[in-house]
Amino acid sequence: MTIDAARDTPGRHGDPAELAAAIGARFERLPLCRWQVMVRLVVGAVTFFEAFDQLLIAYALPDLRTEWHLGTAQVTALMTVGSIGMLVGALVSGRLADRIGRVKVIAGCIALSGLCNLALTLCTSPEP
Repeated sequence: MTIDAARDTPGRHGDPAELAAAIGARFERLPLCRWQVMVRLVVGAVTFFEAFDQLLIAYALPDLRTEWHLGTAQVTALMTVGSIGMLVGALVSGRLADRIGRVKVIAGCIALSGLCNLALTLCTSPEP
C-alpha cells in the first residue's frame, strides 16, 4: 500500500497526523540491522568518553589549581570551557549532520576531539 492509497482508503489514516503515526509505528516494528547497532554503540562510546573527559578535568582540577596558582575565575573558566564546547558542537553538528550525514559528522567530531585532546598534552599552563 502506498501513502496515496492510504489517503484514498476511507476510514484508514485519513488525517495526516494519523498517517504520520502509522509510518512511525511501521519504522518501530522494523528489525535493527547490524549497521544501526554499530552506530548506536559508537555514539554510546563517544558519549561515555565525553563524560569521562569532564570527570577527569574535575578530578585533576584541585591539583592543577595548586600547581598553576589558579584563582576562582580561572578554575571556573577551565571547568566551563569544555561544556561550552560541547554546547556549540551540539548546536552546529545537528545542522551539519542534516547536510552531509550523521555518520560523517560523528566521525569528524571524534577525530577533532582526539586531535584536541592530543594537543592538550602539550599544555603547561592555562594561558595560551
